[in-house]
Amino acid sequence: MMTLTINNFFRQRQNGLKRTLKRHRRVIKAVAFTVAVPALFIAVAGFFAEDADDRDRLEVARLVLDEYVDQNPPNGKWERGEIRVTEDMRLEMDVSVPAYEHAKFIESRTKRVQHSYLKLACPPAQSDVFDRLIDGETVWIRLMYKGEVITKGPCPKPGRTFG
Repeated sequence: MMTLTINNFFRQRQNGLKRTLKRHRRVIKAVAFTVAVPALFIAVAGFFAEDADDRDRLEVARLVLDEYVDQNPPNGKWERGEIRVTEDMRLEMDVSVPAYEHAKFIESRTKRVQHSYLKLACPPAQSDVFDRLIDGETVWIRLMYKGEVITKGPCPKPGRTFG
């Protein structure tokens, strides 16, 4: 009767595992391939689906902004232009300043003052548009005169309260 030491026991166990793996190598490769390919497909599809979900959500926000601006023209006198979702996934609205004097006045100011005028075209923080956007997103405005951009920038992000 052979006495089995702990080292011999683990050595035999390891050798048995090696033989089993050698014997079933083809099956193991097939199983790994069968699991890996669908997992890769799902990961790629999930990546594109997330992008599509973001675009759909921004399209809904675009429609809400469109309706809001129809009822509340920017600054009361300015004319709204195109509202779109850009390639880099931003909600952007063109706003035209119809009076030459106003456009030149805004253009002659510093960037900080120009941004203050740009904010006059932004929807208020409590509007439904911002309910459709996630944290970190906002409406971008391009203030224009006869198709030429005077200034552009983001609307202030509404303050989020936690509690």
